[in-house]
Amino acid sequence: MRVKGVIFDLDGTLIDSEDIHLEAWNKLIENYGETPPPRWHAGPVGMPDTFARDKMCRLMPAMRPHFDTLGEEKQVVYRALAKEKGRALAFPGVEESSVRLRDAGVGLGVGTNSVRGKTEATLTSA
Repeated sequence: MRVKGVIFDLDGTLIDSEDIHLEAWNKLIENYGETPPPRWHAGPVGMPDTFARDKMCRLMPAMRPHFDTLGEEKQVVYRALAKEKGRALAFPGVEESSVRLRDAGVGLGVGTNSVRGKTEATLTSA
């Protein structure tokens, strides 16, 4: 049976996004004049932003007054970093493999649990 289509997960499959998510959270924390605690670095990677925000506010009480805006602020920082880093976000071989599949007539799709704005920023940058 011929493969008609492939759906790729975005974060961690097509895009090496762990470092950029952590960098975005760290920049946000620094924008508020705080220093990320050592335990923080193991926390936000791979978890939804709402969980990361909750953990941030537990570990850094000074961030609690900004609780309601932290998620969107992090997305703004992430989008700027994604635009800055561009194609460097894609794992090696992603572009070539995608072109080969497309040229072979295989439909391509991307699935993700990320928010739309972050997904669009990542896809247009990579």
